[in-house]
Amino acid sequence: MEIGQVGEVVAGGTPSTKKDEYWGTDICWITPLDLSGYKEKYISKGRKSLTKLGLEKSSARLIPKDSILFSSRAPIGYVAVAANELATNQGFKNLIPSPIIESDFLYYYFKSIKKMAYELASGTTFKELSAARFAKIPVPVPPKKEQQVIVEKIEELFSDLDNAVENLQKAREQLKVYRQSILKNAFEGKLTNKNVKEGELPKGWKIFPLKQIVKTIDGDRGHNYPKKDEFYEEGYCLFLSTKNVRQGKFVFEENIFISKEKDEILKGGKLQLNDVVVTTRGTLGNVALYDNKIPFKNVRLNSGMLILRVLNQQVLDNYYLMKFISSPFFNKQLKEKQSGTAQPQIPANVLREIQIPLPSSTKEQKTIVAEIESRFSVCDQMEETIETSLKQAEALRQSILKQAFDGKLTEQWRKDYPDLISGENSAAALLAKIKAEKEALKKKK
Repeated sequence: MEIGQVGEVVAGGTPSTKKDEYWGTDICWITPLDLSGYKEKYISKGRKSLTKLGLEKSSARLIPKDSILFSSRAPIGYVAVAANELATNQGFKNLIPSPIIESDFLYYYFKSIKKMAYELASGTTFKELSAARFAKIPVPVPPKKEQQVIVEKIEELFSDLDNAVENLQKAREQLKVYRQSILKNAFEGKLTNKNVKEGELPKGWKIFPLKQIVKTIDGDRGHNYPKKDEFYEEGYCLFLSTKNVRQGKFVFEENIFISKEKDEILKGGKLQLNDVVVTTRGTLGNVALYDNKIPFKNVRLNSGMLILRVLNQQVLDNYYLMKFISSPFFNKQLKEKQSGTAQPQIPANVLREIQIPLPSSTKEQKTIVAEIESRFSVCDQMEETIETSLKQAEALRQSILKQAFDGKLTEQWRKDYPDLISGENSAAALLAKIKAEKEALKKKK
């Protein structure tokens, strides 16, 4: 059968947002945004609600409890079951199912058709699935008892899968904690000194404010700062933004460039080999090192970052400085000194006051860096395994749904309980009942 044959397809609507009297607490009203990141099967309310007048003055209509919500644009494929009577905006194609069809069965089936629905959608600015096309999507209709068994089997398998995913996510979080413990030990001297007392530094270590051993250089903030029409997809000089700097590395995506002429009139922010770059606005403390592996030879940075340039390579190793900026020792001071609420930031004069614990020799500093990278390498491998497993879990989830609606999950059940799928319990009898219901509804109208 088709979706339109197993229930009534109902679209939603939105009253004028300029009329305060249309918005209140009378009627729960759902938008696709309410389902973003939403993991529950049932939904009872959204961020906003309508008044009775608002419902009357829009194309939205009340749909009963157990109706299926399916987002048909921005994005396509969010699914939920109405936990109570409610309305939706026009971003949904909802189904009021026949009483002979289990809502839970349709919920999981709709979960399985996201790709199909997207391929049936049309539009240029954004894809949208029309009510007519939604209604034409095929839907398998097994006997009602088998629908219930299918749901039970899906939920049993999904429960096991959810537990596995939860454990993987916990392991991923534990690795983050472990990374921070490595960095904490590193800058307490514990990776290279066996008998360090808690709260003390190893013999020969000293603490310096960054301003004594590092020069800070701002990006250009003056009247010559590039305007939007002076940025290009290609050019002489790469102009870094904070999105190009992640924790421990540069990411060269969505690059913007400036011309040679513009580069020559700017004063600050030009990178030199072995400079450390740290983000100081928005996301604080992301750090990367500009070494000879970077493919761009002319690079400047914008005003949301600072260059940290080591004054004496015999005193401070650049990689040691970079690792320090990722450490709890640095982040604790950063949180104490940062300003701003909507967009946190740390000025250069504050950053210069941050204290760094320093071994007396760069040899020990390099050893510490090597120890950190060796242990982080193991973490990287474990994280890669976890990410692969999470992707496999999602693929398995889709496989379970496919098997369910191909009838493979209930093959043995059908053999064990033939009486529950024959006679008045058969799929044919069910389809006849649905057809009779439809005819009766037409006569009433």
